[in-house]
Amino acid sequence: MSKHILVLLFCLSISVTGFSQNTNTVPQATIAGHSSGMLNKQLLLNTAKIECNDTSCRITGFTLTMNVRGDLVSTLSNDNAFTEKMKQLLIDTQANAKIVFEDIHAVNAAGTAISLSPIAFKLE
Repeated sequence: MSKHILVLLFCLSISVTGFSQNTNTVPQATIAGHSSGMLNKQLLLNTAKIECNDTSCRITGFTLTMNVRGDLVSTLSNDNAFTEKMKQLLIDTQANAKIVFEDIHAVNAAGTAISLSPIAFKLE
């Protein structure tokens, strides 16, 4: 009898774990649908915000870090939109500059604060 119960539990565990599909995606920050690579500066300025690929996730803050005349400059936003200072830094930035959006914070559908991976771009 105990062998039958063990076999039944084994089969049940296989059916629950072995054949289920994981449909959850890892939330990722994006700008205009991009998460890395080359990005047109005008598209970046027109979008002027970070979004999450998971629509149930809301960005609550991030830091933009970039090289400005040889110095690393970091500016903070307390929501998903670029600040005026960020916009001005991006306007003044030359083509081929590398920019990084880091310390990206969000809140998921359950209301839990989460951190998203940094995203980096090279401006066209």
